[in-house]
Amino acid sequence: MGTRFLAPLAAASSAVLLVSCSTAVKVGSQAVDDTAGALNVAARTVELSSDDVFRLASQVGVVTDDIETVAPILHQQQRFDDLMLGLTRLERSTDGEVRDVTLSVACDALNGEVSSESELHEALAGALQGLTQSELTSVATGTVELWRQLYDASLSPEPSVRATVAITCYTAQTLS
Repeated sequence: MGTRFLAPLAAASSAVLLVSCSTAVKVGSQAVDDTAGALNVAARTVELSSDDVFRLASQVGVVTDDIETVAPILHQQQRFDDLMLGLTRLERSTDGEVRDVTLSVACDALNGEVSSESELHEALAGALQGLTQSELTSVATGTVELWRQLYDASLSPEPSVRATVAITCYTAQTLS
């Protein structure tokens, strides 16, 4: 790979881990195709820059090597198929711009900004001003399952699971 550098990452135990960041890494084409299909959008190459790798690793508390290892084989990971079902349900309950907003709000589970269902509803209401209550309820229903999957996975003790949800959100947001 390319140039590597070390940067500190505060872990949940307040210890400091050293993580390495390298050059860009591509998300596996099967995962990109599956994600694009779930969202009903065109597939294209999704590449994580070294900054993206570092940001995603920091977001979910893993080392950058975990992100770099999982990205090319994302479609083979433990929670990937469940996340694709959640994305498909989200796509069916929303459209275009609304889908992009709800996906972004659901992915906020990864950085702790949305850590309860009531916070999810609040965030959606704030982000989707102008929707009627019934439209908002419909959107929230389609978003809750994906958010719950992302939030639960973000708490997993398994680094590969946390890396999987971070890369899946990044890929979905990049494609949508």
